[in-house]
Amino acid sequence: MYSITLALIIGSAVFVAVNDLYEFLSTNEFKKTLATETPEDNVQCECSLFRTATPQSEDKTIVSQKLIAIGYCNEKGAKFCAKLCNTIALKIHRQAPHFLCNFLSNCDKLEVFLHSRTCDWESWRFTGLRSTDLCCGRKKITE
Repeated sequence: MYSITLALIIGSAVFVAVNDLYEFLSTNEFKKTLATETPEDNVQCECSLFRTATPQSEDKTIVSQKLIAIGYCNEKGAKFCAKLCNTIALKIHRQAPHFLCNFLSNCDKLEVFLHSRTCDWESWRFTGLRSTDLCCGRKKITE
């Protein structure tokens, strides 16, 4: 259920974010970042929302979704993944509260933090994006 919700959020943003993603993938910055590395199999970029900027192992994600295979389980891959998560989040920032309220049903002044990681064994990394004071009642945004 969690990944389905984020997949819907991401799905609505893919069309909008595809051009930005292609532009980013074709930049010299990205090419230089990953050009010297040998890709690994099954390394995926994963984006997740938490209720804290510093989640511990016992903290559950609000929603989480693996996006694309990026092939790099290192610092460079982690930076790319964070940038990808941020790009998508910024493109869907207007729709995201509606999706979250539909998923969560009720919440009061919820603060969510966007995290990313490239390998299942890695700790989550806060991407720098957060949303504050989300209030939902009966699956709708309230003031």
